[in-house]
Amino acid sequence: VRQAQTHTKLFSIVTIVEIVTPASAAVNEMNATEHDKIKTTCQEAAFNRELAAAYVEKAGETVGNAAELRKKAACWELAAAASTESDRVVVLDALAAYARAAAEVAETTHTSRANRFLDASLKLRQREGFLMGVLAEPAITYATESKPLAGNSGTFKVKTGKPQAGAAQCTDQEMTADHAAVKPTAAANSAWKKYKYTATAKLADHRLILSISMTSSSCTDTSGGGATWATAVTSCSGVGGGQTVTPITRTKTTPTVEAIYTLEDNSQNCAAKVQSEIDKKDNKKVILAALCQAQQAAAETVKSLDDITPKALNSDKSFIETLRNGIQKYGAITDTTKESETKNIKEHIKEMLGKEASKFKTEFFDNVNKRSISYRFPKKETEKTTIGEPALKPNADTANTYFRSQKMSKARPKPTIAVA
Repeated sequence: VRQAQTHTKLFSIVTIVEIVTPASAAVNEMNATEHDKIKTTCQEAAFNRELAAAYVEKAGETVGNAAELRKKAACWELAAAASTESDRVVVLDALAAYARAAAEVAETTHTSRANRFLDASLKLRQREGFLMGVLAEPAITYATESKPLAGNSGTFKVKTGKPQAGAAQCTDQEMTADHAAVKPTAAANSAWKKYKYTATAKLADHRLILSISMTSSSCTDTSGGGATWATAVTSCSGVGGGQTVTPITRTKTTPTVEAIYTLEDNSQNCAAKVQSEIDKKDNKKVILAALCQAQQAAAETVKSLDDITPKALNSDKSFIETLRNGIQKYGAITDTTKESETKNIKEHIKEMLGKEASKFKTEFFDNVNKRSISYRFPKKETEKTTIGEPALKPNADTANTYFRSQKMSKARPKPTIAVA
């Protein structure tokens, strides 16, 4: 060891932690306008958070569709029971059957869609949490250590001070839902075909390289006034206190565009499929598959009351057959698939339901509910109300039974009495 000089220099020990793996091939970014805006891992995390919330909202949008259809079916059933016009009874019963069938389909579709939305939401939340954990670690700084050195047999060690909270890697401005880059306008948008994803290997770029500096009385200059790093330093003596830990700025990675759908023929087939236990451990494949299924779910329509229109009923085979079977003058029709045979029925439907959707809604939605009826409970006084009231309550069956039994009693032939 050379004699200590009178001047003081700094030398640095650099700690580097990095994962090196081959980078995946870049995906064509055409048609990825929705995600050109995401430039950082922070924005990716925030976008995942907002998109997860948007999918939860989408899952609840159609939760009441099936119930509304069943309520309307109950109203039409009661209206049919109370009506004395034979053709109108057939139409109302057919409407009730149509609505009940639509309710079953609506419930099945809603459940399927909601499950896919919520699954994607869960995966996005997990991804957000993982990214925020990765981003939180580089924010840690180190306190000054009063005794940073240990030496023995020609070897010395250096340690940092205690870890402590530092500046956040993600700013509030970058993470806020008002930031254009993180707005979840991609949810349910059929034009959205790409997703920005930071590969696990690339996340290591967020880990800081630490420069540990201490005072010394002398050290050979590695050039650049100590700014150039070398494999070794020589002639260092008088290494002592004054230790500081300084992070070295690194170029942070940017998320890569990943395809949600297969690239052939602009199809909506999922590019990622989770089919094996190995697939389930591939985080990127899992989240891409969940996103694709959620977007496919968004493209599906859950039946609602708005779907019951004269046009829809006029083209429904079951509805036409119900009218054929119930209205006497159409009983001779044998093939309801032939336009020549069903033309008159379809015209009848238009006349009964109203040729315009607004008139149909007024007559069979609004006015039906408001129609006054009177019926008698067993061993009770007559109940006076409107169809919309009992149809949605437990006593709907009582009202239905009352009106239908009244019709049956009127339809029975009266007994004749022989006079001697």
